[in-house]
Amino acid sequence: ASGKGGVGKSTVSANIAITMMNMGLKVGLLDADVYGPSLITLFGVNKKPAIKDDKMCTIEKYGISLMSIGFLVDPDEAVVWRGPMLTKALHHMMRFTNWPNLDYLIIDTPPGTGDIHLTLSENYIIDAAIVVTTPQTLSTVDAQKGINMFNKLNIPVLGIIENMSYFSSNGNISYPFGKDGGKTLSKKNGLEFLGEIPLILEISKSSDSGKP
Repeated sequence: ASGKGGVGKSTVSANIAITMMNMGLKVGLLDADVYGPSLITLFGVNKKPAIKDDKMCTIEKYGISLMSIGFLVDPDEAVVWRGPMLTKALHHMMRFTNWPNLDYLIIDTPPGTGDIHLTLSENYIIDAAIVVTTPQTLSTVDAQKGINMFNKLNIPVLGIIENMSYFSSNGNISYPFGKDGGKTLSKKNGLEFLGEIPLILEISKSSDSGKP
């Protein structure tokens, strides 16, 4: 989660899933962002899920079991739904999907602190949350709201990942979005700082080409 859009939580979710799979774990990845699903792009998937025993089957790609609203609607279609429809879609992807036997199910949540997060906390056992932010204050302010939300929902926060931390060129490091925002946020909340991810062109290219 992030509390804010555009900080790269979908990319982080995808690459964490890939890394865990490479460690020998069975991983599922659920794209819970109904308005702006990203898995179809990140994994280069553009097909409908199969149906078995009146349930959807996950789509397997790179060893990850995937489910997203993006598999069910036209990629260019705007999903214009009110809150109850969002939660209904989430329940459908959670409960009416033939998830294989997994070690971990990673849920990539939408921006904000709204219906999806509340529905997850009220209906499912969520082991923990990871908060993704960029260094800039504009992002850490919203990330703090996300942390406060998880505290109210009694969902532990494993820690904070700072994305787009810096840019390195010819040995020179620059900080286009400020410096240490994630570390400061972690210290303020007594949370573990899980690491920083620099701006790397290869990450952007691989994400756009569907190869996390």
